[in-house]
Amino acid sequence: LIQCYCFLPNNSHLHKFQMKIVILSGDSIINSSIENYLNKILKGRVDFTVQTVSAPNEIFNSLPQTKKEAVTRIFNNETEGADYYICVVSGIEREFDSLYGFTFAAAADKTKNRFGFGTSTKFPLPDDISGSVENGKPINSLCTDKNGLISLSTGGQITIGECVETAVGAALIPF
Repeated sequence: LIQCYCFLPNNSHLHKFQMKIVILSGDSIINSSIENYLNKILKGRVDFTVQTVSAPNEIFNSLPQTKKEAVTRIFNNETEGADYYICVVSGIEREFDSLYGFTFAAAADKTKNRFGFGTSTKFPLPDDISGSVENGKPINSLCTDKNGLISLSTGGQITIGECVETAVGAALIPF
């Protein structure tokens, strides 16, 4: 992400713009993780503000469905003055004999013509959760840990925040 400068009329000095980044997520832990990551990579390099726009906190049943939801949320958002959008969505997907969870991030510039995408490491879901999903229970009703499916799967050793940083970091590469 680059810092923007322009010459102002009747002024001989440069004016620094503040970048506005819109986060589309309904989860406070995800929002905080994105903000912390942005501060880590941009602080001192780019002046920016973050605006959070609430979005449903759902877990989707495939990578294509998860990606479609993230992109749709960006396209449907019309926050005034936004320079970049970041949307993080969680998903699950069958791989061979198990269900796996993941965190997906989409980032777009203000034109919504340029996108970047990132996915966290996929992780196997606990057998009881996988069995319940396969028996028709909605995954959203089964994730009881505020730190996400990854925390359930690892006994709290890895959190949603770590997955968010990985996915958002990859999504921001094109910018």
